[in-house]
Amino acid sequence: MPFIQSTQLSVTFLYFFFFFFFIHTNPKTRAERRMDVVKDVKNMVKDESPRRGRSRADFAVRVLGFVVTLVGAVLVGIDKETTTVSVRLVETLPPLHVSVTAKWHYMSAFVYLMVSNAIACSYAAASLAYSSINKNKINAFALIILDLIITSMMFSAVGAAIGVGLIGRSGNSHVKWNKVCYVFGSFCHQMTAAIVMSLLGCFAFLGLVLLSLLKLYKTSSA
Repeated sequence: MPFIQSTQLSVTFLYFFFFFFFIHTNPKTRAERRMDVVKDVKNMVKDESPRRGRSRADFAVRVLGFVVTLVGAVLVGIDKETTTVSVRLVETLPPLHVSVTAKWHYMSAFVYLMVSNAIACSYAAASLAYSSINKNKINAFALIILDLIITSMMFSAVGAAIGVGLIGRSGNSHVKWNKVCYVFGSFCHQMTAAIVMSLLGCFAFLGLVLLSLLKLYKTSSA
């Protein structure tokens, strides 16, 4: 009797074992599981695609900001022109030929532009390096604040340089300031190019702020 009971228990156990094994190894069930996995992967790809697109856009704009501010800083830093002007002290005497030099550090506005471009360029390089090393540990809010500070600094520097440049180009008759760009044409042209590059840097960093705000908005609304 004990042998028969144990045999019946064994047969029952084997029956339930093969029953559950058949259910779990059913081809239809495995196919459904594979479909579920595929759907999950597709959903993950859909969720990650906008993030990768925003990351690539952020990287591209940050590289653009680095390049244009670097070019702007170099253009300001090497801007120098020496020319000869005629100075007549007395109407009856021949004019004197005097050699004069224009340098970027003679005007505080241009010094401010140079320093701002250097800071913005260094910050862009540092942020690119940091985002490349710590892709998953970037503080978006901190980046927005830093990008906004750089943007404000660059716009103020460009505004100051444009103001001084307009005086040098057109003068100011009300305060008897003579225009000087007709004398230092090369200097003024190169400084104009530096201001244009700096202005492009302003818009690049402003674009970074907008991209970061959009990223935060998408994250909060998700």
